[in-house]
Amino acid sequence: MSERLPDNLDLEHLGFQRNRGRSYPPHAIIIPTLKFKIAALNEIRHVRAEHITKVGDYSPEEIERVFALHKRMILGLAEVYHVMEKNGHTLTVQYEDMTPATWKQPMASGNSSYDPLTHTITLRGKFSIITSLHEFGHARGFDEEDTVIWSVNIFKRLFPNSFIKLVGADHMMIQQIPPGTAEQLQEREQEKRSLRNGRHWNGDHYNN
Repeated sequence: MSERLPDNLDLEHLGFQRNRGRSYPPHAIIIPTLKFKIAALNEIRHVRAEHITKVGDYSPEEIERVFALHKRMILGLAEVYHVMEKNGHTLTVQYEDMTPATWKQPMASGNSSYDPLTHTITLRGKFSIITSLHEFGHARGFDEEDTVIWSVNIFKRLFPNSFIKLVGADHMMIQQIPPGTAEQLQEREQEKRSLRNGRHWNGDHYNN
């Protein structure tokens, strides 16, 4: 973790941000003095008003409804921060692996990802606002530490009632989980870290 934590509007610059190459912090970091662009807060408020946190039972229709809200939020934020276009690619948001088993399962969104080569965010397993914000942080160019800080703190700012129901698990804030699943979470994170450690960051993307 870096010695100096961001403060005030440190994470609110426009355009693509420099990736500092830092890994996940050991825990989620709450910074009460961190501030956010009004326009960014409003984009998230718009979808919050449409009950983005109220997810119904699994169905194709409900998948499309909730996905539309997450996509609208992410693309709206991309306009605010001027990161809609990168290397000839327009930011794309897609989903996959949404099943009845994962739809409301804790930690099921953990395999979501951002691909800098195609400027694509893929949401997997279930829709999670913090996960969507986290992957968008990577789309802005943030490393793991900055994107964890940005996504967790802006979520806490706009969804305080949901935030207090979450528990810390390493760098993440997640729903209360059944006994025994903490080990699964740790194994998943170790796999993800091993994958990144085995690839070389060239300033724009990882090479094998």
